[in-house]
Amino acid sequence: MLYKDLVILVCDKDNGETSFMVALDKNTGEEAWRTARTVRASWSTPLLVDAHGRAELITSGHQLVTSYDPRTGKELWRTEGLEANVATTVAGHGMAFVSAGWPHKITYAVKDPTLSIQTGV
Repeated sequence: MLYKDLVILVCDKDNGETSFMVALDKNTGEEAWRTARTVRASWSTPLLVDAHGRAELITSGHQLVTSYDPRTGKELWRTEGLEANVATTVAGHGMAFVSAGWPHKITYAVKDPTLSIQTGV
């Protein structure tokens, strides 16, 4: 994920004990920030949204759906995950939609009443 001068990578691995997210300066490759995660291996691309005037990076994983500040890596909010292999999150109408297709099919929407999520940061 590219955000301003940062390349942000979500590195969810194995059972989650060594999972993390990292931001690298796109010009120098230097690490800008790193955030530990407890999410086991996943393949979902993070979603960058403008949420009521602030940028949020929403990640969907097996155990958790989590939002981060892309400038700092600080967690903004979290909710339970789908307990399945997840697809990439999409957003619209003030909600983030998360879905999974295996081993069971499930989709749900996450809404924070204080935010107006709109794509296109």
